[in-house]
Amino acid sequence: MPDPLDEISTLAEAIYRSEEARIREITAQESRLRNALADLESHSCQNRSLPDADLSGVRQIGADILWQGWVGRNKRELNLELAQVLARKSGMMQGLRRAFGRQVAAETLVENARAGADTARQKRQSETDQALMLLQEIGKRDRAHPNG
Repeated sequence: MPDPLDEISTLAEAIYRSEEARIREITAQESRLRNALADLESHSCQNRSLPDADLSGVRQIGADILWQGWVGRNKRELNLELAQVLARKSGMMQGLRRAFGRQVAAETLVENARAGADTARQKRQSETDQALMLLQEIGKRDRAHPNG
């Protein structure tokens, strides 16, 4: 028959692992967004560092203004999405901490129950050993003094 404490411990660990996987998933989304923002900033910096001679034609037709507008819009969208991901991650972290606490509590219960069972077994064994020694002593006396 399965031990209920072992089942609780196994369930608590499974819940913790599930929460941990969700956090890994949202952390990957956060990383992708941060990388996209860094790439966008890098391209924007590269564009700004081009010599004016290279941009004269682009500036004449207004493409540089369109480019900066596009960069600004994309930055806002990525930052908004990142903020939403970070808000979800914050809530998930609370769930992960709670699941971790439950897992630790379940493991502690199992360890305490096993330690208690070991102590009880050792006590029973000690009592059995003492009773056996007492019976052996009584048997020796009876043999030494048969008429008692």
